[in-house]
Amino acid sequence: MDDAIVERWRMGDPAARVAVRNRVRALAERVFAHPSLKGAVGPGFSERIRSAEGLRALTAEVSGEVMRQDIATGGRLTALTLLAAGRRVVEGMQEGRPSSEEAHLPPPVAVALALAPDTVAGPVRDAADRHLERCGLCREDLRILRHVMQTLAAADQEARPDRVAREVAGAGEPAAPPAEAAIEAAVASAVEEVRRDPRRLTRPPPRPARPAAPASGRFGWGTVLVALAGAAALGLAWRRGHEGAGGAVEGVAALADRSPPGIRKLDRLPAEVQPAVGDFARGQCRTAAGRFHAAHATHPEVLDLYVLEGASFVCAGDARRALRAFRELDAARGPDGPPEPRQAAWYRAQARLLDGDARGALVDLRQAEVQDARHREQAAEQADRLTALLGS
Repeated sequence: MDDAIVERWRMGDPAARVAVRNRVRALAERVFAHPSLKGAVGPGFSERIRSAEGLRALTAEVSGEVMRQDIATGGRLTALTLLAAGRRVVEGMQEGRPSSEEAHLPPPVAVALALAPDTVAGPVRDAADRHLERCGLCREDLRILRHVMQTLAAADQEARPDRVAREVAGAGEPAAPPAEAAIEAAVASAVEEVRRDPRRLTRPPPRPARPAAPASGRFGWGTVLVALAGAAALGLAWRRGHEGAGGAVEGVAALADRSPPGIRKLDRLPAEVQPAVGDFARGQCRTAAGRFHAAHATHPEVLDLYVLEGASFVCAGDARRALRAFRELDAARGPDGPPEPRQAAWYRAQARLLDGDARGALVDLRQAEVQDARHREQAAEQADRLTALLGS
C-alpha cells in the first residue's frame, strides 16, 4: 500500500481509513482462504473461514487489531496484518489438539518463527527449538504457515518474506513477545482447558520420557509451561470457589479482543506513563498496566488512566485486575462526576468476556456502539456473535 495513504489515515482522513481497512481485510482474507489450510485447522476455525459471515468477522478482528497500532508505512501495515492473521491461523491449527507432555508453541512465537525467525532469540528461541525437535505437529504448523506466506508473496511484493521480516524487526522491536508474555499466552490456553474440563486439575500429568531439565541447566519449555499453567489453573479454581460461578457462559472468553490498546494522544497523558507505548510494542502489557495503575494514584482526575490500565490487563489476559480497574474508574468519577471516557465500554466488555460474563459484556458492547466511534464496527460484530452464542 502507498505510504501516502497510510500517512493520510494517520492524519484522520476518512477515505484513507477505509482504504487501509480494506487493504488489511483483503490481505487477511487471502491468508484465511488459502487452500493449504483445508484439513489443517480445527473444525471450529474451519467453519469460520468457510462461511462468509465467519470470514467477515475474522477479518474485522484483524483490521481492528492492526489499525489500533502506530503504523507509518504500507510495508509495516502488511507485516502486522500477516502477523495478526498468522497468529489466528496457528490458533486454528492448534484447536482441539490432543494433550501431550508439553504445551504447543504459543501462537505469537510460532507465527514469528514462520515470518521472521531471526527476531526470535534468547531463551524463547532456545526453548522453541527444543520443542520443535520433539513436536512434529508444531513443525508441520510452521511448514504450512510458511507456504501460505510464500504463496502470498508471489503476488504481493510487500508480503515477500525478507520485507516482512525487516518490517517486523523494525527499530529493534521483537516479533515474538518476551518469555514471560509467550508463556502467559500458553498459560491462558491451559486455563481455558481447565474451564472446559475441571478434572484436569486433579488428573496426574503423563510421566515425561526424558528429564525435565536439559543438561545445560536451563528448564525445558514444557517444564516451565506446565508449572505455570498448573499454578494459573489452581488460581482460577480458587477464585471461582470463592466468588462463585456467576453464570459464566462457556466459550465467551475466546471472543475477547486482547489487542494492546491504542494511544493516539500520548502527549495528553502524564509523562511517567508514556513509556507504556514501548511496553506494548514488546508485548509487556502487564508492565504497562502497572504504569497506569501507579499514575492514577497521583493523577486521579485523568480518567483515561483507569481505562488504559483495564485495557492493559485485558491484553495480559487478567480479567480480575481489569475489572478492578473499571470499578476504580467508577469510584473516581463518583455519582455526579464527569462521563466516563468513550472507550471505557469497549474495554470493559472485553474484560467481562474474559471473565465469562456474557450478558454484562453485551450491555457494554451496545453502549460502545453508541459512544465509541473507534470501536463501533467491532462492537456491533462482537455483539452479534455474542447474541448468537447466548441463543444457542
